[in-house]
Amino acid sequence: MHFIKQYWFGIFIGLIIFWFLVFFMIVAFAPHHDNQHRGFSRCTEEMADEIQACTQNRFFCTLGAVLSGAGCDVNVIADGFGQWLRGQQPRPWSNYYFTPDLSEPEDEADYLDGQKEYYEAHPDMRETMRRLKEMKGEI
Repeated sequence: MHFIKQYWFGIFIGLIIFWFLVFFMIVAFAPHHDNQHRGFSRCTEEMADEIQACTQNRFFCTLGAVLSGAGCDVNVIADGFGQWLRGQQPRPWSNYYFTPDLSEPEDEADYLDGQKEYYEAHPDMRETMRRLKEMKGEI
């Protein structure tokens, strides 16, 4: 009991760090791209969209996007645990540890062909981006 009284704060901080690392490992090893938008893929896409939308005060905007993405990831984990308790899935991690569906939908095949043609017609993307930035500066 004397040990707990003396080191309670260190034990508390250690538990917080432990749970953060467990959360980090769960999110790091789960698939983040899936055509059916299961698991963390929705959170990853939302966070990427928020980061791209940051125009002013980029540091705090990006930090806010990352933190909201982490909140979304926590919700995915909590939803999986809740579905497991209700008997809707066999394991608590079934909604974020799965074999991702990466097949190309048929309607995207034409889009990908057009994209391939564009890159063949414009092989130097750096030069194109430089010209676009110059044009933006002129406007």
